[in-house]
Amino acid sequence: MIYGAAIAAIPLVFALLRYVMSRSIPRVIVVPQDAAESDDVLEGRRLHDPNTVSPIDKSKPGQIVCWDPCTMSDLGTVPAMSGEDVKRAVGRARAAQEEWAKSSFEQRRHTLRTLLRAVTDNMDVIVRVACRDSGKTRVDACLGEVMTTCEKLRWCISQGEKWLKPEYRDSGLMNMHKSSRVEYVPVGIVGAIVPWNYPFHNVFNPIVSALTSGNGIVIKTSEYASWSTKYYSRLIRDVLAASGLPIPKSSSANR
Repeated sequence: MIYGAAIAAIPLVFALLRYVMSRSIPRVIVVPQDAAESDDVLEGRRLHDPNTVSPIDKSKPGQIVCWDPCTMSDLGTVPAMSGEDVKRAVGRARAAQEEWAKSSFEQRRHTLRTLLRAVTDNMDVIVRVACRDSGKTRVDACLGEVMTTCEKLRWCISQGEKWLKPEYRDSGLMNMHKSSRVEYVPVGIVGAIVPWNYPFHNVFNPIVSALTSGNGIVIKTSEYASWSTKYYSRLIRDVLAASGLPIPKSSSANR
């Protein structure tokens, strides 16, 4: 009964979030481009054999094969990045992070709020894409991915500044003439290697932490959940643009 009530409350929670943010946060709507992002049924797509399908196909070098594990429908391919591609991506992230590290927490909070509104405004497509890339149910995607991400965003927006402030510590009697404190500073570029089982949350969870703490981030997704990054990358870039932040040039690969 509790689980059913939680599911029934999902629309109310997202409606409340949209209302709270509607007056002060820029709206970001990311229109689906791939037919699989917008249609409930994958019509005309070839089906893969579940016994032999693999993300690595020797007949398609440099490409990662993507499919819907629920229906085995073909989702096309995405480029696989080389080592040099990764180095260039890290370089672009580092250049953007140098400016982001200087941002005030109010600037970071504005970006996090913009991201939160973008998630609630695009929830239907986010859920559909997560389900298609992982084979999970919409309920699992809503509760385990979208609501979890929204709660992390909410917490960072309201509590992040508090926990990033310097903390004074007791120096002890032998150092009573000194003061001690812990300061939190951006480390630079974060590298995240994430699994396939939560395509949306596993990408946005480390992004939220990096943005909150003034860091840049480069994410390597699983080869079994690379297709969804095409849509999620557009969402991230549109949020950065709406927030007025530097946008590193993207590469349409799985990193």
